[in-house]
Amino acid sequence: MIASPAPGYGPSPWEEPKPGWLSGPLPQTEVRELAKVLSDFTRTPERCWYCVWAGYGGIEEKEAGAEIHHPGRDYFLSCGPIDEVTSFEEGPEIWWPDDGSWCVGSDPDLAASYVGGDSPCIEAVLTSKTLEALPVSSDDRVDDRADVINRAE
Repeated sequence: MIASPAPGYGPSPWEEPKPGWLSGPLPQTEVRELAKVLSDFTRTPERCWYCVWAGYGGIEEKEAGAEIHHPGRDYFLSCGPIDEVTSFEEGPEIWWPDDGSWCVGSDPDLAASYVGGDSPCIEAVLTSKTLEALPVSSDDRVDDRADVINRAE
């Protein structure tokens, strides 16, 4: 979010993004690369959990499994091997292996995705030659006021 557009030159956080603007879940090519990196840091790559936002059109409950109700968002929950992460047309927004060794979180309203894990796992994500990743802390904001350099007034 360092290069946010100046006022009047880009979408507001409440407008639909225009083609070329990044928001929401990671593109499939990046999801595939992230899954490759993360698969080395789980003992259960054959059993991962996937939460897909129920607000996407075309998702049938019978296809998606259980439904999770969370404040502000409802999700369909499904389970499968890590390489199935790219089988979703949209999402998943949250995904993690059964052993809980790491977790990936995205949101349709955010411009970034987040990965939590132990130090070696996060170091592998940060040093990946194919992923753009920056370290964050639990004190960092994730809302539309997170960009303190280009803050909209």
